[in-house]
Amino acid sequence: MRKMEGADRIRYEYYQREVLIPFINGVRKELDDFDASAGTSIPKKLTAVSWCDGDLAQIATIVSDIERLTENLILALKQNAARSAAEQAADLARVFNNLKALIEKYSGDDSAGTKMMKKRIEAAMKTLEDIGDLKMSKANHKKALLDFLAILPLAATKAATVEHIQHGFIQNGMIDRETKRFPVLANILGTCTRDVLIKELEMLLDAFPDLLEQVNKYGRIPEAVFDHYGFARDVTPNGDEYIRPDSVRQTHMRRAEFLSSEFQAGLRLQDIEEKKMAVQAKRLKDNMMHQQHLDTNAAIVKKLCDMIGKDADESHLKDCRLKHFAKLNSPELKAFIRYHDDSLRYVKDIPTTKGTLEEATRGLRNRILVAYQCRNKPSKLDEGLPHNLDEVEDDDEAAIQLDDLVIVHTVDGDDDEVVSPSELLSNQSWIQSVIKLFCLEEYIPSCFKSEAPLNAQQKKELTELQSKADILVKMLRQRLKEHVKIRAISRRDHWVWKLSRKNLALVAAYMILAGHTKSRIACIKEGGSLLSPNANKFAPCRMQPKHEGCYLFFDYNDGVFIRSGKVTGGGVESRLMQHKSGAEAEIASSNFYDLYPSESTARSDKRDKRGFLKIYWRCLLLGLIQTVTLPNLQVKM
Repeated sequence: MRKMEGADRIRYEYYQREVLIPFINGVRKELDDFDASAGTSIPKKLTAVSWCDGDLAQIATIVSDIERLTENLILALKQNAARSAAEQAADLARVFNNLKALIEKYSGDDSAGTKMMKKRIEAAMKTLEDIGDLKMSKANHKKALLDFLAILPLAATKAATVEHIQHGFIQNGMIDRETKRFPVLANILGTCTRDVLIKELEMLLDAFPDLLEQVNKYGRIPEAVFDHYGFARDVTPNGDEYIRPDSVRQTHMRRAEFLSSEFQAGLRLQDIEEKKMAVQAKRLKDNMMHQQHLDTNAAIVKKLCDMIGKDADESHLKDCRLKHFAKLNSPELKAFIRYHDDSLRYVKDIPTTKGTLEEATRGLRNRILVAYQCRNKPSKLDEGLPHNLDEVEDDDEAAIQLDDLVIVHTVDGDDDEVVSPSELLSNQSWIQSVIKLFCLEEYIPSCFKSEAPLNAQQKKELTELQSKADILVKMLRQRLKEHVKIRAISRRDHWVWKLSRKNLALVAAYMILAGHTKSRIACIKEGGSLLSPNANKFAPCRMQPKHEGCYLFFDYNDGVFIRSGKVTGGGVESRLMQHKSGAEAEIASSNFYDLYPSESTARSDKRDKRGFLKIYWRCLLLGLIQTVTLPNLQVKM
């Protein structure tokens, strides 16, 4: 199940349905003699509170079934993002560390009790193996699991005591040490990684009534409220200021909040409706584009059939001659070839010129001859429209049509100035297409977000970013030139370098639009990294696990990117699992895994290691979902 798609979501749904809710109702029955199964309203005094961290699958499970929690009078709250180890009671409790220590200390053969437990578990595992429900690839895995399960009851009993559990809630200030009922401000502030100034404490006390009202009203405190009162913003490990997002789509990255809040639930419903409207608009555009292709093909067929005096039907095209195709203009010939040539893989493979009838008669390959040669081939266009707008389609299954979304330039010369990055960043149609294509809604600068006329500050920001993009493309061209020099001589003239150079303007515009560059690129020395050291400007791979494309590894200890990679033919999640296996291997298969082992391997004790490979180090640089298709992608000839 661990490798199955959606496994985390299934596990959390099961936990919420079969463990959390029954446990809470069981406690109500045991301690207050209230039977929730009777269907009566639950008294307010029996309200339960459930905290979760920022795991995407867990949050998705909670918000998708928030009615069930509300019905059982369970308030769902989320911990502050990236602060679980400092604020979350379960992490601060003495249970996990003690349990780990006890498991390492005990053995399944220590006592008569653990031996009996081990014997029974072994018999149960044998039964499961016989019926095929349990498959252990290695004998030592089975032995380790058997020993762990045998000692777990004993270790858990000693580790999960009331005192050890309460310790976490006392440490983070949720309850006081004496009565176990009231929050303690000093302990709450004690979770801060730096000293809290007296003026900050006074500011907090003065603002507290309004902050509490914000939580009661909105389910959270917006970042603008913190800014209004002058609270210091968060900083990244390397000291850069970090502004937490306010978007409901990035709940996992926000501060602690009340997920069950009616206001937040309303925002989520509004966001769902906006997404549905955007999908519907995209489907309508797809249908319109497809209908245009159908109309163009029909017009060309009619024009040819009129020349030979027959009704407009593709079956009559076999009677057309070269001279008839010669009367079509160049765009019509190109379109006819696109629609009828089933051997055509790329639009760039279509002849660039119409040519003359004489050349086509002599067998010279031009658009007239190629169109004539595929006249007997049926149209590749589907007569039906891509989407039935009267039916609800599965958004996850619908492929994203990229036709006309992104301009791609073919290699037709050495002219680099096909389009400048600043021109692309002035083109709203191009900007919106790229934002949709690469899911950049939450990362773009403010001047690209507003649909209303820009104010003076936004205009200034836009002008600065456009100038920055034009500087960036020059730097990229120079770096590409130096990069090609280190390639083997036989590869220096490969067409891929020319194609890359031709499209660097798009790359520069994308980097600026996504916020991936440092703030002052003109001050970067030769060979220095152009990428922003703020990893929060890059989407975590866990947000888009099925995407293909480029990804980076970020070292939070040194505040630098340490490796880049790409994945095609499968989601980035599967590639990262390969990296995880490489880091966990007993013998490193590369220098990278040697320098960055997993904490779970014996190699983690090496003195020359630079860090530990963890899943949150991975950042998505540029990615497309696997279901993306490229039907007749338009290219600049």
